[in-house]
Amino acid sequence: MKYKSQSLREKGITLVALVVTIIVLLILAGVTISLALNNNGVIQKVKEASNVSFKKTVQETVQMAWMAVSIDGEKEGWDRNTLAEKLEEELNDSSVTVEGENLIVNYEGIRTIINLNDETTTSEESKIKIEEFSIVGTTVKEENIPLPNGFTHIEGTKDTGYVIQDGDGNEFVWVPVDKNQKIRLKVSSEENITEIKLIDPIGEEISLANASGMSYENNNIEPTYNGGYQVEVNTASDTVKKTLVVRSLYALDSYENKPTTTTNLNYYSEDDAYREKIQQNGGFYVGRYEVIYVNNKPASKPSTSSRTVSNVALVDNMLWNYIYYDNALEKAKEFNPELNSSLLTGPAWDRVMGWIVQSGDKNLDQIKSKCETWGNFSDDTFSETTGIINTGSFEQTKAKNIYDLAGNLGEWVETSYKSFRRRSV
Repeated sequence: MKYKSQSLREKGITLVALVVTIIVLLILAGVTISLALNNNGVIQKVKEASNVSFKKTVQETVQMAWMAVSIDGEKEGWDRNTLAEKLEEELNDSSVTVEGENLIVNYEGIRTIINLNDETTTSEESKIKIEEFSIVGTTVKEENIPLPNGFTHIEGTKDTGYVIQDGDGNEFVWVPVDKNQKIRLKVSSEENITEIKLIDPIGEEISLANASGMSYENNNIEPTYNGGYQVEVNTASDTVKKTLVVRSLYALDSYENKPTTTTNLNYYSEDDAYREKIQQNGGFYVGRYEVIYVNNKPASKPSTSSRTVSNVALVDNMLWNYIYYDNALEKAKEFNPELNSSLLTGPAWDRVMGWIVQSGDKNLDQIKSKCETWGNFSDDTFSETTGIINTGSFEQTKAKNIYDLAGNLGEWVETSYKSFRRRSV
């Protein structure tokens, strides 16, 4: 009995010690959290230090840009308005206005005043904040990518290029298009907003209802084309600009050769049902390889030969070259009528390119001009050939599991940039 009594007493002492320890730890934790979160705490100090660092970086960027512009201005004899214009060009997403002897620069939420007499600069936080300017949509999960009857998934993922194959060996890659994409805009201001302008990539203004007061929020703005959208927010004493680059739409691009009128962009041969199907599925499939001859029928599978072949003789596994648009469209539709196969539309082609750039697989410069490292050209940097290369011959030509997008041959698409021209560029 004695041994048992001592054992119980010892357990009781241990339990009390444990409870006391827990209480002490909770008190210490509460003190630590309080010190971290209060106005003089660690987290607040980190925030303040970060804000100071950001503000200093913006100031230095503005000062460097102003130094470059002022040197040129002195040589060229620019007046104040020209100096303001040139400085705005030097600083992307900025607004620069002239107020008496000062240039007022709004850049990255910081308002910098440059005195043109003594060239001193002072900075303060802008009265206007663009808290959000983004495009959002719903992405189809990989397990929900539609798989047509008779096809199997053979390699790749949604991100690297999801490849499917039919019973004849033809291969296709899934190109994602987010559903229900909308531009979101949220603005706050210390004074009344007098105007908000949203300009789309071809220079058309998107109407924004009720853009006034000291705040504005709209999560349902319809995007138009792929490219740069610019928002400009004005108050009585401030102007702030910001650019949003969009490449995610099933829509035409506007990066270069901007049309003078929107009518140049509207030669669509696709119908609304085609667009709606892409919206429902969250993407579309594109041939993995250039179309080749197989018994005078189109096929999207790799050629058997890995070297250059004649582009005159009609032989199997030769790239299908020198074909008129009407014939190309007819053959594309015959390929798989059950799945509504057709030529790529202009928006589909632009989305493929946008997906490749958006993912970082290639940069915009590699898409627009410098394609020698991945395009099938006579002067490419990898094939050691001077003629047309059979599709799938070189891994260097692959982007997102799609081969030969750059170089080699021109591509027919259903949408024309001009009424007489339907080739992609």
